[in-house]
Amino acid sequence: MGTNVSKDDVERVSKKLNLSSSTTKDLLKSFVDLGCGTTITREEFHQFVSRMGEISKERREAWNTVFNMLDLDGNQVIDFYEFSVAMIYHSKLTKDEKIENIFRMVDFDKDDKISYEELHKAVDAAARIKLAKRASLTNMKTVFADLAEGRKDKLNHQEFRNALLSARGKELLNLMGLL
Repeated sequence: MGTNVSKDDVERVSKKLNLSSSTTKDLLKSFVDLGCGTTITREEFHQFVSRMGEISKERREAWNTVFNMLDLDGNQVIDFYEFSVAMIYHSKLTKDEKIENIFRMVDFDKDDKISYEELHKAVDAAARIKLAKRASLTNMKTVFADLAEGRKDKLNHQEFRNALLSARGKELLNLMGLL
């Protein structure tokens, strides 16, 4: 665990996410206030989440999935850029940027395609964290088949983008709390 986020990392966040200097500084302050140095480990992440109250085994597994979704590069830590993407998701990103980040979050195996299993895992985690009824997940195979238009077992970037822009995709994003 390091002690400071580098100037290059701060500039990367500002440029890549098209943020003002003050917004970037606010994000940096929030990140530094977490007290984790330059990255957040899985265990530190669970410590932050547990501040909201005791976490059952099932909810811990769901939060593990969230950690994996936030860890965009799959290196087992959340860095300042990944933290910033999560923090500004709803307010600053364009629809295309949101879809790109959702794709990166849900592509757990990093093969540049989204499978039914990956999508189901993400939706299931969101439902468990929100304590939503899991009954809404029972038709995930049908939802995925609709999104994939019944012709694929995985979606590439463009297919995923088009699917999320459909009415069925918007329902799915609402269920996951991403709209």
